[in-house]
Amino acid sequence: MVPQMIQRWFEGQTPQQLSRYVVPEDVFLEDVFVSIIPDRDPKRPRLTTDTIQKIADPLGDSKLRSMFGPAWEREREELEFITQLQHDRGNWLLVGEHGSGKTTLLCEVVLFMQRPLNQEEKSGGESWAMKPVRRFWQTSAGRLISGIKYFVQWQERLEAVIRELHEIDGVLCIESLLDLIRVGGMEASDGLAAFCMPYLQRGELRIVAEVSPTELDACRRLLPGLVETA
Repeated sequence: MVPQMIQRWFEGQTPQQLSRYVVPEDVFLEDVFVSIIPDRDPKRPRLTTDTIQKIADPLGDSKLRSMFGPAWEREREELEFITQLQHDRGNWLLVGEHGSGKTTLLCEVVLFMQRPLNQEEKSGGESWAMKPVRRFWQTSAGRLISGIKYFVQWQERLEAVIRELHEIDGVLCIESLLDLIRVGGMEASDGLAAFCMPYLQRGELRIVAEVSPTELDACRRLLPGLVETA
């Protein structure tokens, strides 16, 4: 079975992709080339979201926000969540039954947090950190692997997403935590959530995930430690 599984694993990969798994006999460094762009402000980092835009939507976008109504009588929950997002660099779970308004609440919070940034932009502030960077991106487990055929490809995509989010101090908003655990591999230990756990623990990735109480119990059984990380 081992040769068959290995053949299936590497099926369809190019020689360049296969070469990544071959240990070189010798490694040495001859030259290092550095490109210097004199016109770029060294104090202003270059922020890109090319990969994120392919698999996620910015929660502060007016088109996405129009799909959800206002979060009526949820002012206390909104204020608590806003305070946590502003002062705590951890991860969060929105626990509630399907249709209880978890995504609506999240959209309201994101909209509120972006208002001061927009006002700063209108006042002519020059600091890159105060510009209305899209920081909250909503996606699902299915979108994270959409169009991908092989295991190593979604790993590379997810690494790129994590890197871009880290550069913009962004937060990935997951529609279903249980789907994130189940999708990506044959077992939960091979899935998207398991791949993300080390990044979550090191603080290199921040997420807001939605889950129902019943699904939360299933998440604890399938991937122990993930819920505590979030």
